[in-house]
Amino acid sequence: MALAFSCTLSRAQDAPLPDHFEYTDEYLDTVKVSNIFKLNDYWMVGVEYGVSFVRQQFVPRFSQETMMVPGYKGVTLTKYSKMFGYMPYFGFQIGFYSGHEGYRFKPSKETGYTPNLEGAEQVVMQIYEVPFLTQVHYDTEYFKLIGMIGIYGAYRNTIERTGPSVAPEIANSYRDFDYRYDYGLQGGGGFGLVFSPFEFHVTAKVRYSWSSLFAPDYRQTLDYWYAYPFDVMVCGSLHFHLSKRNGRSRADLRREAKSIVYENKE
Repeated sequence: MALAFSCTLSRAQDAPLPDHFEYTDEYLDTVKVSNIFKLNDYWMVGVEYGVSFVRQQFVPRFSQETMMVPGYKGVTLTKYSKMFGYMPYFGFQIGFYSGHEGYRFKPSKETGYTPNLEGAEQVVMQIYEVPFLTQVHYDTEYFKLIGMIGIYGAYRNTIERTGPSVAPEIANSYRDFDYRYDYGLQGGGGFGLVFSPFEFHVTAKVRYSWSSLFAPDYRQTLDYWYAYPFDVMVCGSLHFHLSKRNGRSRADLRREAKSIVYENKE
């Protein structure tokens, strides 16, 4: 009798499971799946602060020096995604910033004379800027490298002209021939430290304007004058993950666990 029972139990264990049988989620959660670093598609929101190094590309050329202006700040929304469904190195970022453009002329070493435009030896403009950048990034678990390039649009808000012979009516005002809207190219690179759900980035960006500060014929002479902003911004930023950065979701883990146990069953 005991022998018959033993044989019956053995045959029950070796028998294939019915086609409709499914393992429970609770059981699948206990199956060990290898834990590897896997980068997901994910969203981030961030805040950024830094300094701007501003100057102009003048035609005709003027002797000038790069001016450092603090207070480059903004908020960003970043989306990382996979190209062709499996290359997790790409993304895009849109932001809203308050920054600066401007110039400062340099005195001549020979004569000591400082050039000026309408009496202004230094001009600082506060601008509102909206960049749209594509990104390439390489990630490890706690570190990442970042490259970015794209376009931007901006509005020149306030202006401050300083110099010994600036007319009071234009010291803080734009003239009819000054261009208020700005646009152009922007790009840069940097690195990030990642401690999910936060990331801290250090980046350097270059902003090259396609919009001169003033109409080229405003002097009403035969020669045209241009002034295109060319600025560098060095920034630190803190980002918060809005979705899971790396690893697999519980559904992914259960799917892999189901594959493991069904393969073993067969």
